[in-house]
Amino acid sequence: MLLVASDGILELPDADFETLTALARRLVDAPALDDTLRAFLDDVPAVVGDDLTVLAVRRDVDPATAAATTDPDGADR
Repeated sequence: MLLVASDGILELPDADFETLTALARRLVDAPALDDTLRAFLDDVPAVVGDDLTVLAVRRDVDPATAAATTDPDGADR
C-alpha cells in the first residue's frame, strides 16, 4: 500500500497524523480503494482552506500465483 496525501489533509477540522494513519489502515483492509476513499471524502467539508489530494495505490496479490512468482531461494522475480 502506498498512500500519498497533500498537507491539506492535516488542515481538515480535528485532523492530525493519526487521521492519515487511520485512513491508511482502512485502505489496507478495504475490498475497494475507491469506495473507501469516497467514504472518507464524504466526511470532508465541502469547502476546505487548502488543496486536498489523496493518492492510494495497492498491489493485490493472488495467493495462488504468489508462489509462482517466488524463486525457490525466496527471491521475487
